[in-house]
Amino acid sequence: MICKHLTNDFCKLYKLRVIPSICQSCQVNKTQAMRTLALSKYASMPKYKLLQLFPEGFPGISELSEQNLYKLFGLTDTGQPETPAVKQYRRCYSCKYYKKSCDICLLLTRQVKAFDWFAQGNQCPQANTAHTVKRIKHPARYKKIFMNADGSLMPLVDMYHGQTAFICAGGPSFGQLDHSIFNQPGIVTMAVNNTGHLFRPTFWTGQDPQYKFMPSIWLDPKILKFTLYSYRHKNFWDIATDRLSTTRIADCPGMVFHKRSSDFVAQEWIGKDCICWGTPKELEDGTRGARSVLVAALHILYFLGFSKVYLVGVDFKMDDDNKYWFNQDRTSRAIKNNHRVFEHINRHMTDLQPYIKSAEFNVYNCNPESGLTAFPHYPLEKALAENVIDLTDSTAGMYERDLSKTSKGTK
Repeated sequence: MICKHLTNDFCKLYKLRVIPSICQSCQVNKTQAMRTLALSKYASMPKYKLLQLFPEGFPGISELSEQNLYKLFGLTDTGQPETPAVKQYRRCYSCKYYKKSCDICLLLTRQVKAFDWFAQGNQCPQANTAHTVKRIKHPARYKKIFMNADGSLMPLVDMYHGQTAFICAGGPSFGQLDHSIFNQPGIVTMAVNNTGHLFRPTFWTGQDPQYKFMPSIWLDPKILKFTLYSYRHKNFWDIATDRLSTTRIADCPGMVFHKRSSDFVAQEWIGKDCICWGTPKELEDGTRGARSVLVAALHILYFLGFSKVYLVGVDFKMDDDNKYWFNQDRTSRAIKNNHRVFEHINRHMTDLQPYIKSAEFNVYNCNPESGLTAFPHYPLEKALAENVIDLTDSTAGMYERDLSKTSKGTK
């Protein structure tokens, strides 16, 4: 097969037999099978990797889309109707059950016999067979993302693999909610900044200087707290004495430390080895950058392994009458700057969307009136209902159960 589109880097990546003397050529026997295999590899690759392989785009193709990939690899003749097998093959990637880690999906989309299966009139067996999903290892599993106060590794990466979390922010809309709904079993919350004072979350993060956050947050052993490694030897502000406390951040209970960067690039955000929360204060063009604790909170949850995040109280709006849901004043100048940050972060999150989706990290905004439009809206009531754990089952008989008499298992 003489392929004018593949690059040597791609061929080497997938161990195709490259002929060194013939640039951009592969030596294969089953042309159609290899096209199918190559297509499945491309379809599972994030868009930014495709752009790395094809920095100037595909020859003669204006955009990177799944439909164009089929045309590129010649699975159908240009202008000719697709065969039923090809149509079914394409449906796999849009199927609501499709997962890269599912044995059935792997069989039907990444094996060369997929076309034979569908060509014989067979249907996808997922409707009648439970999916067996293999756990995909987190790409940051060997990185030192989280640390103890002494700098040693804290192995938290992917500890919450595939779980759901709710980020609770300081927008006025959060104050209009009954906070007890987040205390239900199965609901994991991460508060940011001083939202963690009157609301007790599962996790908390603050990225500003440590003296800006309430001592009730720092001293609560119930909250797992994430903050900068450089803050570990600093002291929080003691409200009672109106001065810095004698307690260091490192001596507070439930502390997790991380390093941080301000060099946000959408296509690099997922692969970073530290928490990124935005862009530098001054950009190369002389304009001001923007940073946000929201971006840091999302990055922390991504490294923890969460696959779905719902935003609550992320209003991205502020005026003289509506600042925060907790007691905190803001000057007109500060409000103006916040709106500038909102605009920048909204743009950054829009750019980030395709890359986090390719990593199966999905973010939704539960406030339909939020100024953050980068993420799709999802009703809060529905999100909670889908994640609450039912406690109505009885414990009766659990201690008397003996698996050795019924089926294989562990006592």
